[in-house]
Amino acid sequence: MNGVYSELILAELPSQYSPSAGFTNVAFNGEGRGYVATATGGVNNAGQIFGFWSDIGRAVQQQGFPSAPMRAQWDLPSFARAPSSIVLAPGGKLLLTNANGVSLFIVPSAMSGNWSGSQILAIQNCLGVTVDPVTDYIYGATSSGGANGKGELFKLSRGGPTGYTKTTLYSFTAYDGTPSSRPTLGPNGAIYGVTRNGGYNAFGSVYVVQPFSATIYNTSYIAGYQLTTLAMFSGYDGAAPISPPLLDSYGAVYGTTSAGGPSNKGVVYKVDKAPYPNAQRMKYTLYTFGSSASDGVAPTAPLIFSGDGGLIGTNVGGDATNGGSVFKVNP
Repeated sequence: MNGVYSELILAELPSQYSPSAGFTNVAFNGEGRGYVATATGGVNNAGQIFGFWSDIGRAVQQQGFPSAPMRAQWDLPSFARAPSSIVLAPGGKLLLTNANGVSLFIVPSAMSGNWSGSQILAIQNCLGVTVDPVTDYIYGATSSGGANGKGELFKLSRGGPTGYTKTTLYSFTAYDGTPSSRPTLGPNGAIYGVTRNGGYNAFGSVYVVQPFSATIYNTSYIAGYQLTTLAMFSGYDGAAPISPPLLDSYGAVYGTTSAGGPSNKGVVYKVDKAPYPNAQRMKYTLYTFGSSASDGVAPTAPLIFSGDGGLIGTNVGGDATNGGSVFKVNP
């Protein structure tokens, strides 16, 4: 037990991968099929997509991925080199993002089979995207650009010469910090995310951007949206968050930091829902990494709920193979 959660390693990247290869986030479809991608490897050394099967409700809790070891499915082409995130899109597709833009891949119905992909839009320093399943809009963030050069939140809608049109929703300021993850969509048009260097001590922050019409204390206004900082990190309780926030049905926010904590190896955190409008939110450290030789370090990809009260994520090294692993932390 570490903090208030314990950890279980679910899968490890093969030992031939270096820690820098790491994993993107884990993306599960409704049939228990999971996907992760690496930043290196494959015939083009552009990275690979790995697939595995998992029963999140039972098998993961007991013994990880019992009858379906993780295995490489596809070698990524050069335009998708070094992906930073992977998300499911409608119609059995995967959206991969890297520093050069957004790529769309058609996923075969079987774990092995033919696949295809193309870059749908070139966006410099793209951190990742997420899809609104109702509107089919794609929302994303960049670590540079925007009106102030500090990054922006954007929306992609269908249309234009490339098939998608990009609209800037919010430009970050020096006070806000620079975004360091793809956004997470919340209720009522809210968009959540993290900055790597925001907050009083520049150790990073958790923010929400909402439509301009909302009433929020101590906000900055721009382009019809306003930003509120929900939590700031101090170093000992985490630093340099890179993974996008995960929201539960009660309004609490979960995530990881890539550094900070007692061992400076990263933490899993929770930010409670505000008890009333404009109230300060409480932040808790659920798990700190680096407590053992095989613990795993530097979690950078988004968490997902396991269905039994746990949280599943990935890290870039520090496990038994030192190549990165899929982990689960439990209450």
